[in-house]
Amino acid sequence: MQEKSQRVTEKTGVYFYVDGTPYSEEDEVKRCIANLLKYAEEENWKNCVQIIRDCEVLTMSPLDRMSLYLNSGNVFSVLGGLNDAKNYYENALKITEKERIREIYKDEAIYIKGATLGNIGVIYSAKGELDEALKYHQEALKIHREIGYRQGEAR
Repeated sequence: MQEKSQRVTEKTGVYFYVDGTPYSEEDEVKRCIANLLKYAEEENWKNCVQIIRDCEVLTMSPLDRMSLYLNSGNVFSVLGGLNDAKNYYENALKITEKERIREIYKDEAIYIKGATLGNIGVIYSAKGELDEALKYHQEALKIHREIGYRQGEAR
């Protein structure tokens, strides 16, 4: 799953995150996220949207929910649905900003927050709102530097 997410990230230019999902206790959630990555790698965006709709109704951990929202935002970003993408990203951010979530999921929440901020920056860049894009990219860069995530720093 992680290798596939890396390939999809390289293909699309937006960061797909699944690091915690392979360890999820919910088999249906793992299947959903795996299928989302499979269809994204195949560039079958219509099926990705259907998988997102199917996954949204599942009960899942906050970590899986953050991953789902981040990856859903990525799908809509690639499809040009920038408002939908931004909504998913903002939902992921809301979860990462909860103190209890940061205590429980430490590194994962920080990684997701950094990736999400960078992806929101991509949206603002695509909209031509470069000052806003720069703000989000700088926030993401700060996080990536703090955690030593060199690949995120380079992006």
